[in-house]
Amino acid sequence: MTSARTRRIRHNVTRGDGAERRLLRSVLPVWAAWLGGVILVLAAGAVLGIIGGAGDRPQGFLWPLFSWDFDLYRYVSVHGYIEGDTPAYAFFPLWPLVLAVGGWPLAAAVVVGATAAAFLGVAALTESPRRTAVALACWPGSFALALAYPDGLALAAAAWACALATRPSDILLLGNAIGALGALAAVARPAGFLVALPLFLLGRRWAALAPLVAAAAVHGYFWWRDGDPGAFFRAQSHWGRGGIEPFVVIGVLVLAVLLWRRRLLPLYTVGVAAMVAAAGSLQTRVEALRLGLVALPALRLLRSHVWIAYSVAVLALSLGSGSIQSLGRQSLLAFPLIWAAADRAPGWLLALGALANATLLLLLPQFAP
Repeated sequence: MTSARTRRIRHNVTRGDGAERRLLRSVLPVWAAWLGGVILVLAAGAVLGIIGGAGDRPQGFLWPLFSWDFDLYRYVSVHGYIEGDTPAYAFFPLWPLVLAVGGWPLAAAVVVGATAAAFLGVAALTESPRRTAVALACWPGSFALALAYPDGLALAAAAWACALATRPSDILLLGNAIGALGALAAVARPAGFLVALPLFLLGRRWAALAPLVAAAAVHGYFWWRDGDPGAFFRAQSHWGRGGIEPFVVIGVLVLAVLLWRRRLLPLYTVGVAAMVAAAGSLQTRVEALRLGLVALPALRLLRSHVWIAYSVAVLALSLGSGSIQSLGRQSLLAFPLIWAAADRAPGWLLALGALANATLLLLLPQFAP
């Protein structure tokens, strides 16, 4: 098919001597500014009393980055996966293994390295890596990559798997690297296996099997450990997932409208408003608004069926879980949306996104990411 080579020209890394160095020079300063901004916002929030005191936490004012699901990952790292009605099976094993080996200091080190790799991987597939890195830094919710979660690692693995897959080479070693990165994404986050879709569409058929096999192995282990083949889905029900909420259905309809024609923008606006109104809490209203104002418009700007299919799959999996909570964090895995924002978003909109990102970070002690 003509799409693979054509889209490689559009999305591939610029070739030639020094391309890697140019990528590093373009992206790493933006990543460093983003990471420094996260730390600065938390420090200011602590000084102003917005995020509350750290108490005796060893992480000091950075404690919000080590809250919420981090405690559950740490529980699994200590107690393992036990039988019974427990939320432990909602958490894939890679991050508990990291915590079991080195505790929160190793987790923090992995997060720093993984976020740098994620910024580089997402930017490597574009013609304007610096602007793409800026768009990722300003994306509302990208602060979640700094959490002591496996999200940054999953994004880095998925993005680099796709970046390597666009290189016109059939060397076995490269194919193995692509498969290994896909498998890493799949054992880091439940939605990581979806990277198999762009790998397959880019012609890396064998490499695309790796994330599917890795995800199946995790679920198989859960089945063996708990005796229930649906242990993961049962665990997800602890967070109200497993059913379809009304505003999720509205969100899917809004998506269909968005992909149809621009002249239906008023109907899309009504759909977004209805989706926000149908949300059951302030947090889910914020998530619904973010979906309607940021994610779906960005999706419409994508031109390649490869990246449209992948982004739709990531969003649909999150929406189909029955809860829109954490959609902003989970949608970061749909990194082609960042490309669309980088291509079309004006400077003032990126600045507004950065402000929203800082606000969401300050709200972290009140709302789970």
